[in-house]
Amino acid sequence: MNYGSNSELVELPAIYMPTDKTYWKPDRLVYKRKPKPKRALLNRGRVMVLGALALVGLGYWGVYAFFHLDYFQIKSVNVSGLAALDKDNVTRFILSRLEGNRWFTVPRSNILMFSPALMEENIAKEFPAVAEANVKKIFPGGIAAEIRERSLWAIYCSQKNAVLATTTSASREEGEKHCYFMDEEGIIFGEAPETEGTLIRKITSDGGLDKRLGFQQFSADEITDFIKLEYVFKERAGLAISGIELRKNAPKDLWLAANEGFSVIITRSAAFESTADIVKAVLENKVGGERATLDYIDARFGSKVFVKYR
Repeated sequence: MNYGSNSELVELPAIYMPTDKTYWKPDRLVYKRKPKPKRALLNRGRVMVLGALALVGLGYWGVYAFFHLDYFQIKSVNVSGLAALDKDNVTRFILSRLEGNRWFTVPRSNILMFSPALMEENIAKEFPAVAEANVKKIFPGGIAAEIRERSLWAIYCSQKNAVLATTTSASREEGEKHCYFMDEEGIIFGEAPETEGTLIRKITSDGGLDKRLGFQQFSADEITDFIKLEYVFKERAGLAISGIELRKNAPKDLWLAANEGFSVIITRSAAFESTADIVKAVLENKVGGERATLDYIDARFGSKVFVKYR
């Protein structure tokens, strides 16, 4: 190629290319990021989530509105069958159990969700004098509670100090006592004054007491034995028994308080009939006309009977 007479050949510098093998390591290379595709604000997934939340919200609102309908709310409470308990107190308690909501949604006053069995249980726990509660729904907005109270069978007195003696007459030991009403099932259901006399049978013990009202102090078998004792001694020995005493230091024995003012000490495991026959014989043949000064008869040792006078 001819560039003219005055042209000169210019040598261009060679392009520098690094020859260091470590220069081209991947960590020294810079890659251009590919642009991410833009997502739509409301894509299919988000729409489904929002739709599900909306359905849940609508469902909750529907359930809430349904259970809060005035038509299904309990507005009247009728309590019947009470004698000693105050009707207003029982009614107020029932109404208090109908306040508020369950699970932040269902009002406790909603008759559809109201549980008569649960209310019966609550009444029995709150009022130990209640033997049985029968609660019924009265649609659309009422409930009725028929109450059966416990019947007084005896006064139970718990003596604070233990009775150490085993050969003394019943109820002669002094000490602080707490007395309670007790029904024929042995259930303690209310505080009672300490009584004197023989109109109401009295059970005394120095064995302590679980002070929770509603507690069963004596089993059904023990109550049956007490009733049998009274009957057998009345029929076979002509003795009216007004009280029974139990002592911790003599758990196998019982002190029977006779209406005449003296006591009979017996063994719990002995046959009541034979013991009553022995006591009758002692009263007729040994005590005779000295019954007014008799302190106690100890009949715990079969035919070997001990008599003490005041």
